[in-house]
Amino acid sequence: MLAFIVAAGLWHRQRAGGVARIDFSMIEAMLWTMAEPLLATQLDAPPQPQGNHSDRYVPHGVYRCAGEDDWISIVARSDEEWRKLCAIVPALSSMVGFGFRERVERRAAIDDALATWLRPQIAHCAAAELLHAGIAAAALATSRDLVDSNHLREHGFWDTHGTGVLPGLPWHASFGRMSGAAPELGADTDVVLGDVLGFSPAEIAALRKSGAFG
Repeated sequence: MLAFIVAAGLWHRQRAGGVARIDFSMIEAMLWTMAEPLLATQLDAPPQPQGNHSDRYVPHGVYRCAGEDDWISIVARSDEEWRKLCAIVPALSSMVGFGFRERVERRAAIDDALATWLRPQIAHCAAAELLHAGIAAAALATSRDLVDSNHLREHGFWDTHGTGVLPGLPWHASFGRMSGAAPELGADTDVVLGDVLGFSPAEIAALRKSGAFG
């Protein structure tokens, strides 16, 4: 959307002259991702908060494990995965025949059973057991877990910075990265116009005087 607005501003400048001031809020940037809740609100009552619950899967949630701040997320994406989960969690065995609608009706009991089973367990161990059985599960990754992740390291996600690391840039560039306080608005305008675009000091001064920089 922002790219379209910039293109429209350039199109207007070529035909009518002048400049365009673009005020682009995050609401416009994200609104298109919320089509379903918007339609539901227009056609019916506004959607209600549902936390970690899902309209498509039951169970679907995050549960506390044994550590100080250890959690695990679990979702049963099909009746087959639900049956596998029931075979692992004893308190769910009596519900093994439940279809999706029955699981929705008994969601609270299912969550309680999972929470009781998981509370004394180590999150990574429980996740490994569930994944081995073909059930989608993941232990909450702390910042240290992410830094120590072999997957992220092998894919070059981390860049060495001082005595630690920073997330790598998602693009390739001919220049390196810098760290520090963010520049003030317009602080690098002259550098970009002069060093990158080749404008002379007189041309930059004329643009500034015309109000082209807002």
